[in-house]
Amino acid sequence: MGTFGIMEKMSLDNNKELKLSPLSNIKRARSGKDGWGEVTIAIPNEIVLGLLENPEKYIGGLIICNKAEFEKYK
Repeated sequence: MGTFGIMEKMSLDNNKELKLSPLSNIKRARSGKDGWGEVTIAIPNEIVLGLLENPEKYIGGLIICNKAEFEKYK
């Protein structure tokens, strides 16, 4: 089972260790060089502290898709 499948199962099980920070938590976004930009997004402080103490404790990243494309799958 892949990462998305595992996270889907966690979601279906209402596992509280699966966290989501909505796009409304974006504090800053800016365009950069060579096709890359930067986004600063607010996440719970307990996760920030956990990442600082042990980056291996977490798995994941920003998952984002085009809304119109998403709506096709509903």
